[in-house]
Amino acid sequence: MAKNPYSKKAIEGLSAYTPGEQPKPDPDLVKLNTNENPYPPSPRVVEALKDFEIDRLRRYSDPLSSLLRNRAAELLKVDSNSVLAGNGSDELLAMILRAFVDPGDEVVYPVPTYSLYVTLTRMYGGVPVEVPAEVGGSKVDKVLDREAAVTFIASPNSPDGYQTEQGEVRKLCEKRMGRGVVVVDEAYVDFTEGSCVPLLAEYENLVVTQTLSKSFSLAGLRLGIAVAGSALLQPLQVVKDSYNLGSLPSSARRRGFIRPGPHAVKRQKDCGDS
Repeated sequence: MAKNPYSKKAIEGLSAYTPGEQPKPDPDLVKLNTNENPYPPSPRVVEALKDFEIDRLRRYSDPLSSLLRNRAAELLKVDSNSVLAGNGSDELLAMILRAFVDPGDEVVYPVPTYSLYVTLTRMYGGVPVEVPAEVGGSKVDKVLDREAAVTFIASPNSPDGYQTEQGEVRKLCEKRMGRGVVVVDEAYVDFTEGSCVPLLAEYENLVVTQTLSKSFSLAGLRLGIAVAGSALLQPLQVVKDSYNLGSLPSSARRRGFIRPGPHAVKRQKDCGDS
């Protein structure tokens, strides 16, 4: 491929993230390639979207996403100043690299895992360090002794579903304290028991990200949150786009942010099967 004289060096030779194929709707097709929820979102979300005031589209959205942040803080039992809203958790992962990775810094993560980590790392000039980990086994033990500006741990991990215990995350945060940021990507946390959010009170170098795309069936609205202490939130707010969430999702943020948890997810499935 010929060298592009206009692109930045960090993305030379880098391929764009390849999303899952989006086939046309078909009642006989079961679509699994992007892990979208096969069940509809909460009826409250549907009601809120129906009630959306079209006139709001001419005005910019709330740059602080206060409604979502306040509701998330209430449900997660944290201060709203510890919550940052994003256009899906993917945007938040990009913001983390924007805020904490200088060119040449290493970004460590166990593999196999979410393939976007490598794309984002290279995009922001970092050096991806992929550490092979046993499928279904501990991820932290494999990355513990690697120094890194950022360490990604998906929990539960995709594709093997391994959930990293709080004790393992504690060990990693202590090892990285004062030297690196630990990111626990909890995109699938509602399909398990337990979260690492309670550890935020103990570790200033920890960020936990969650999304409404999976268990909430809201992939099309692009809503995610990051939770962290002030030492990490302040730099993230600096690199955040000014109006990163649109006005349309705000109705769902107000009335539809209902944490389902694993039991509610199961009830939703049972209702769909009945």
